[in-house]
Amino acid sequence: MEIKALGTLKDTDPKDWNRLGSGLLFDTHNWLAATEDQPTGSPLVTAEFDNGAIRSAIAWHITDSTDPSPYYNVDTLLARFDDAHQRAEPGWTLNCARVGLHSPVLVTQGDVFDSSRLTGHMNAAIATRGSRPARCGFNFLPRTPTPGLLVALSESGFQETKTYRRAFLQLPGDSYDDYLTSLSANQRRNARRDRKSFAESGQRISISTGLAAVGEDIVALQGLNKVKYGQPFHADKTRNLFRQLLGAFGDDGLVVRSHQGQNCTGFAMFFVGNGTLHSLSTAFAEFEGASSPYFECFFHATIDWAYRNNIKEIDYGVGSITAKERRGCDVSDVSTWHLES
Repeated sequence: MEIKALGTLKDTDPKDWNRLGSGLLFDTHNWLAATEDQPTGSPLVTAEFDNGAIRSAIAWHITDSTDPSPYYNVDTLLARFDDAHQRAEPGWTLNCARVGLHSPVLVTQGDVFDSSRLTGHMNAAIATRGSRPARCGFNFLPRTPTPGLLVALSESGFQETKTYRRAFLQLPGDSYDDYLTSLSANQRRNARRDRKSFAESGQRISISTGLAAVGEDIVALQGLNKVKYGQPFHADKTRNLFRQLLGAFGDDGLVVRSHQGQNCTGFAMFFVGNGTLHSLSTAFAEFEGASSPYFECFFHATIDWAYRNNIKEIDYGVGSITAKERRGCDVSDVSTWHLES
């Protein structure tokens, strides 16, 4: 068997890649190929071949160790959650992290991703740079990691840190009313207050899918959101990402917009994969008090759409979890594993 570095997902056969079969949207060739071009760092893929077929693979992101991104630079990610974290020496970091805040590690079904495989993939990635990384990270392990990966990371000297928290909402029954019934009394009160406040604000909701959902309104709102949180923003790359993904996924990619008059006041973008609706991006105009469309757009209108389309689970992603817990989500820690060079 041979493990080698590839320049891009486009250098792999989609059918061969998808046969690795984790079942997760964020591991599919369609998703990874559409999201490789990011504003920071550069993508890299390492793949293990046996008689020309892929047996295991990792999708990496190589980033400067001083890069401020808490998603694609494990050093910045660790510093965000630990004030005493010692930043790495100037250099580069090797990150298993891609769009969706996910670490794509794949192996043939029925096989195990052991420490020798892990070492082989890391060595193949490092060989493309000519020097060792300041840190290596598996930034966002999914709730069910690749078989054998946790043992392999531990045996290879990686340390685990709990960083972000991820929220999932299970949708019982067959309608939005069944969702309400499943909530506690306080949670039901929150939901009814959300919807009443939105209705009284005079705003409305629209939902569109595929390329028809792309628009300058959501690009502009995304830019305002990035600037608000001190993150880099590139309008052209954001526009291209939205177009690539919504074009690739068609009716399985949707944008829920809120409107006031002719103005778009917010949006939430989701993608369907293997029966789960995954949140990718949200952004909202500045509002005061209860008139924000956030809760209607991100939760209630989306939940109603999910029921009408036979979706039983919504992945609300990582980040702030208070509002998500108050609307019925189950929340769990995200595991980050890191290794100093």
